[in-house]
Amino acid sequence: DPEADAVLLSQGPLPVADHFLLAPARTGQPQVVADMETQPGLPEVSREVARRRGYRSLLGMPMLSNGVVSGIIAVTRSEAGDFLPRHVDLLRTFADQAVIATENVRLFNETKDALERQTATAEILKVIAQSPDDVQPVLDAIAGSARRLLDGHSASVWRRDGERTRMV
Repeated sequence: DPEADAVLLSQGPLPVADHFLLAPARTGQPQVVADMETQPGLPEVSREVARRRGYRSLLGMPMLSNGVVSGIIAVTRSEAGDFLPRHVDLLRTFADQAVIATENVRLFNETKDALERQTATAEILKVIAQSPDDVQPVLDAIAGSARRLLDGHSASVWRRDGERTRMV
């Protein structure tokens, strides 16, 4: 329901400390709301989101990475009622898998970035070896690598000559 999604999205990003349904982010523990209509302490806006999205019960599971909450995965049901322990365990497994996937992407990106830096360094070393008596190709390679690795629009090298500098 696009209207219900708009209500939910209009609340975010949500402050972890202030929002009832973000208890798993604060506590690192699962949260079960058996009935969104009768849950004590639930803000009216949370009840309204549940009504508009068509759910009555909610299970929220923290995504824990080295004891730190990196997110929450939540499942809702249209009927009121508790979730079974096996459902809690299954959602915990999914949360663990989400953390693993997120960590894998982070590690992949770090490895890719490191490889790009190493490749740029190797390219510069190759230019140095090919230009032992001319610094300009080396400086051009350095500027090109810097622009590419820093997602720059342009890059330039300036050399100091006494009290002046000049682009080389």
